[in-house]
Amino acid sequence: MTVNIFVQLLITSSFYFSPEATMNFNISLLLIFMPEVTRFYGIVIKIFFGDHPPPHFHAVYGEYNALVGIESLKIIEGDLPSRAEKMVIEWATLYQKELLNMWNSQEFSKLPPLK
Repeated sequence: MTVNIFVQLLITSSFYFSPEATMNFNISLLLIFMPEVTRFYGIVIKIFFGDHPPPHFHAVYGEYNALVGIESLKIIEGDLPSRAEKMVIEWATLYQKELLNMWNSQEFSKLPPLK
């Protein structure tokens, strides 16, 4: 069974949950299958090429999850603690060109962490 079929099966079988629980379940499921670009100070950066525009990546820090626009370098959805947000933006500033190339070409590559 391919990952896409497995994900679709899990998503469509989630009708037993409330709409809010289903949405959280679907987001959590997507985060599991997204490739990890890098990890630093407990923050995990992931990207999913089948995702919606604008170009963005996901920053996960504990229970926090934010979508960060690659071009704007601003959080477009979700939230992060202030300190984590500053580190994510600092890292993204360093690798903005590589992130945009990755999004446009849909060719995944690991990037160095923030030091």
